[in-house]
Amino acid sequence: MTEKERFDPHIEGVSAEERFNLLLDRDRVIPAEYTNLIAKQDTRDNKERFQRTEYSETWLDLHGKRAETARDFFKQKLTGHPFIDLGGGIGLMRGIASEFGATEYINVDRQYHENLPPNPFEIRHSAPLGNKQNACEIDVHADMLDFVSRLKDGVASFTLNGIDYSIVDDPEYHKALAREIIRATRKDGLIFSIRSMALSEILEQLSMGEKLPVKQVNLQQETGFKLVSPLGHYIFEKVE
Repeated sequence: MTEKERFDPHIEGVSAEERFNLLLDRDRVIPAEYTNLIAKQDTRDNKERFQRTEYSETWLDLHGKRAETARDFFKQKLTGHPFIDLGGGIGLMRGIASEFGATEYINVDRQYHENLPPNPFEIRHSAPLGNKQNACEIDVHADMLDFVSRLKDGVASFTLNGIDYSIVDDPEYHKALAREIIRATRKDGLIFSIRSMALSEILEQLSMGEKLPVKQVNLQQETGFKLVSPLGHYIFEKVE
């Protein structure tokens, strides 16, 4: 890892904008394949892409009393580090981010600015994260793949919920998003979701014996807590 790629999550006394810029590699060249996939989604005439989805609500069960062991697991992985919510909509995961000690909660979404040009380098809104000192929430109006592909290596944990084929209809987009999320996830960081095709892609690759720097986490085996979701959920941990 070069000096440019290094990221220190424990920097205090800096603004949300400075924190945000520390995550980005503005010099990274985006593959032409990604540019084409992003452009294809931007030209879709599909209102479902901007529908409100509430799959994130499943994770709110982690606030309950019976989930104490699961909370400890997530806190161990997320405390003191950035947490990025891809396609986060109204930001239901900000409470999770605050409780689990994230330094930044970054919500990347195209949903509520359908008619504005996306910009992965621009903060649309920022505010303190809950009542936590030196923690902030940041909203970014951008395509998910465009944003993640501009992050430095190994800087954050990720969640994405409800990002299925009705939201993004190209399987190649989900494959590219999976690659970039894995690259940008910090060692020991988490990637978790409800009903998102990028994580289905990760699981499929692992089941086929592909060597990826992530492992699947069985939350019930790990913590004794069973997350109830009829839509299914995935949790992966970056191990390298």
